[in-house]
Amino acid sequence: MSLTINRAETTVEVCTDLALKAQHEQLERALLEARRDQRTMASQAVRDLAEKVREVEHEMAAQTVVFTLRALPHKRWAEFEEAHPPSEGNDEDKSLGVNTSTFFDAVLPVSIVGLARKSDGEPIPFDAPNDWPALADEISNAQYNEFALTVLRLNRGVTGAPFSQAASLATQS
Repeated sequence: MSLTINRAETTVEVCTDLALKAQHEQLERALLEARRDQRTMASQAVRDLAEKVREVEHEMAAQTVVFTLRALPHKRWAEFEEAHPPSEGNDEDKSLGVNTSTFFDAVLPVSIVGLARKSDGEPIPFDAPNDWPALADEISNAQYNEFALTVLRLNRGVTGAPFSQAASLATQS
């Protein structure tokens, strides 16, 4: 067959220093509070707080890495689903059609095809089959769920070309 298929790819961003999030939230609250006070809305204090918020955002961006995930071929995906059937009495497993406590640990390492720093796109060495288990143990449940949902969307989601309504509206004459 001469038809070439490039399977869907997408990315997951992971901030490696989420402790900065608490600092960001605290500064953001202080900034919003200062802006509510009409007397200080345009003050140097508001500008200083805004600068501090931006500094933490830049710090977090510098600590962010980008994983690239690729959809699996249909047969390979089906083999993973078959190898990890839903557990009895588990409604989440039943709704997804797989054993969620084993399926994602198996499918994610073969779905990750790249890792790079967000700040400059520089590739980071990452041997997914060997490096993923330790990383999966360290990331938060929210971060892990982002990977799980992404791999589901890649393999069970839309299969056609996307359409951007915003781009369409912006290019109409």
